[in-house]
Amino acid sequence: MEAVRALSDADFEKPVSVSHGSLQGALAHIFYADWIGFTRVVATMEEPDPTGEALERVWPELQDKWVAWAEGASDGEMHRVAEFKSMLYAQMTRPVWILLHVVNHETLHRGQAMSMLRQMGIAPRTSTS
Repeated sequence: MEAVRALSDADFEKPVSVSHGSLQGALAHIFYADWIGFTRVVATMEEPDPTGEALERVWPELQDKWVAWAEGASDGEMHRVAEFKSMLYAQMTRPVWILLHVVNHETLHRGQAMSMLRQMGIAPRTSTS
C-alpha cells in the first residue's frame, strides 16, 4: 500500500489486462480473500469495502488479527475442522490448514500487483521481516 500511495486515483483504477482489471481490483481481491478466510476460520468480521481507504485502514487491522490468531494457534487448532456457509450459502466444512491455500492465492496476486506497479514506474519496497 505504501507504493500505491504514489499513484493517482486514475492509475490505481486504470484497466489492465492482468488479474482483476486494475491494481485496485487485484488488491481488493486479495483483501477480500483474506477477509473470507478469516471469517470462515477465526471470527466474524464486517464485510470490507473494496475502496482504497479500506485497503489502507482495514487491511492492516485484519493483518494484525491474523498475526494474533496465528501466534496462539496450536497444532490442534490447525487440524480443527471449520464450519461455514459458502458464498452460495451452502453449509461447508474444511480443515483450518486449508488457510495455506489463502497464502498461496495471495502470493500469486501480490506478484501480479508488484508487476503492475513496476509497469507504472514504481518499484515497491520489499520487506524481509
